[in-house]
Amino acid sequence: MPVQLLNKQKIDFFPNPSSGVVHILADEIIELVQVFDMMGKQIASSKGSSTNFNLDLASYPFGKYIVKIQMSSKVEMFSVVKSE
Repeated sequence: MPVQLLNKQKIDFFPNPSSGVVHILADEIIELVQVFDMMGKQIASSKGSSTNFNLDLASYPFGKYIVKIQMSSKVEMFSVVKSE
């Protein structure tokens, strides 16, 4: 018999790659969003207070970044590409 996850939560993270705003939609409150470069240096941090968050990449140099999303019950990490 398959195991069913009762509290499966979902995060939508789009568009990726992006030249501007990346939209983050979650099933629970987003408390903190941090952006790191590929060397692991934190380059941005913003507190959230809702289930959606807009991350503006327009001023970032072209390249790849790691986005860490902290919610009350979990932390998720995504890779995002800033394109031209």
